[in-house]
Amino acid sequence: MELYQLNARKAENAVTSEIAKRIKNCLVHVEQESDDLLVDGLLTLHRNDSELKQFPPFSKKEIFSP
Repeated sequence: MELYQLNARKAENAVTSEIAKRIKNCLVHVEQESDDLLVDGLLTLHRNDSELKQFPPFSKKEIFSP
């Protein structure tokens, strides 16, 4: 909050950078379009093995831990 009061733009950039850093750990980037079906199948297998039944599978610990 102090950074926001001093410089709103820097605070916005800091928050955006932190969000980007954390979300990259939750995303799967498929570089080649031809691999889309393979990745989709692997994600289906992962979901079936997961105790968590939402998609994408995640836990609050993974998202909110520093």
